[in-house]
Amino acid sequence: MRKCERAATRDLGIPVSLLMEHAGFAVVRAMERRYGTIRGKSVIVVCGKGNNGGDGLVAARGLLSLGARVIVLLCAPFSELRPLPKMQAMRFRRLVDASGPGSTGSILELSSTRNLSVLPKPDFIIDALFGTGFSAKPRGLPARAIKWMNTTGATTIAVDVPSGLDADSGEARGDVVQAEHTVTFQAIKPGLLICEGRTYAGYIEAVDIGIAEPLVRHYARTIRLADSTGVCDSLPKRSRTAHKHSVGKVLMIAGSVGFAGAAAMAAQAAMRSGAGSVILISPKSLYTVLSRKLTEVMVVPADETNLGTLSDTSWNVIERHLEWADVVGVGPGLSRNNQTVGIIHSIIRRTPSKLLLDADGINAFSGSMDLLRLRKRGDLILTPHVGEFARLTGETAGAIERNRLVLARAHAKRLRAVIVLKGAPTVSAAPSGMLTLNDTGNPGMATAGAGDILTGLLAGLWAQGMGAEDAASASVYLHGLAGDFARDRLGERSLLALDILEELPAAFLAVGRGEQPHDQ
Repeated sequence: MRKCERAATRDLGIPVSLLMEHAGFAVVRAMERRYGTIRGKSVIVVCGKGNNGGDGLVAARGLLSLGARVIVLLCAPFSELRPLPKMQAMRFRRLVDASGPGSTGSILELSSTRNLSVLPKPDFIIDALFGTGFSAKPRGLPARAIKWMNTTGATTIAVDVPSGLDADSGEARGDVVQAEHTVTFQAIKPGLLICEGRTYAGYIEAVDIGIAEPLVRHYARTIRLADSTGVCDSLPKRSRTAHKHSVGKVLMIAGSVGFAGAAAMAAQAAMRSGAGSVILISPKSLYTVLSRKLTEVMVVPADETNLGTLSDTSWNVIERHLEWADVVGVGPGLSRNNQTVGIIHSIIRRTPSKLLLDADGINAFSGSMDLLRLRKRGDLILTPHVGEFARLTGETAGAIERNRLVLARAHAKRLRAVIVLKGAPTVSAAPSGMLTLNDTGNPGMATAGAGDILTGLLAGLWAQGMGAEDAASASVYLHGLAGDFARDRLGERSLLALDILEELPAAFLAVGRGEQPHDQ
């Protein structure tokens, strides 16, 4: 967005002051859409000395014009304001003066937080202290102002980004404004969705401020947010002459003693994705329970170790099915047994089909990641959570959370694979460098088996002819949407992985109707 703004002003000749006017009044309109009439409401606008403060001052002028009672707090002396915010402060003062003795607006220079204790409790606070250019730890008076904003109990609206939050990484290096509503300009900033950003941003709304859409598309060409329309457009269309072997064949290699459920859920999710046929290969001691549990899935028993995991000799069974499959899914519940790891390495080297690795399928390459480069570009997808990604890459979990986008992109390029890095949010990284962020899903999905459902869903969509990148982003979106439907029906606390599986048909139907997720 910083590049977009520079291009808009340099190449299109749009004055920064005009963008500031558009931004400030867009905040006012967003407030009215969400909270109703502003007339008679009390609003405190906390402004910094930079352009984010200028946006807030324009919003203050708009609110005053609509009949709100507005107090502007400048967290810097008037003399220290940058030119555009200083101009906006003068315009606000002139409006207050022109309104006469009965004006409901005032502007104060905040010299000490002691001054805050005498202010009446407002209905709304507008946070216009720091913008997207701020990435340090708030200190001094601004830090104390942030603490105060978080204790008022007022509805807090952040201008572009909650003050104190890094708009790129989502890191909170110190105090951060806890917003109920973030009105961000033109496009959602990555930091609002990743790391700690989602916690502080509240409801996120992107508003148009007059930057030409082609510019936004040009500068955002390597990062996008998954949405219902894009997912719907990418889903495979089934021919009227389709049969079960023409609409996706999935071979799932999963399970070990104690982890039959992971194998069953992955196989069931592959069927629910629309795949025509699914074969599940598991250790032979699981055959009885799996064959009873799975009606539509063909369960094939394979040789096992004395620990109930796939043994060296299971390769004879696996090899016979590799040519049949459009996609081979490997990993849910497999274990890290040495013989099983050897089988997984053989699959990497010898399967001609597209390959999806999850869970222990990924753990098998801890310390030997470069073996994955044996696969050709575009025929490998990995779906690690943070712990699995750390074991695979040698990065620490903390570094991954702080640099989720950078590290997912770097390793996708290195491995020439699509990496679906699960978390909040899940990010899909392609070898081209394209990142797709996902904003469906909820904390109730932090439950055993949820990842197995995603693995099966992704394997099934990929087997139906989708490209790896589209299959990854679509499956993550649908998986999260199904989780949201399950949450709405059952609540977060009681949500189970099978509830997500049960809601997958509703998620597909909602996407087909073009429905967007409801506000969180």
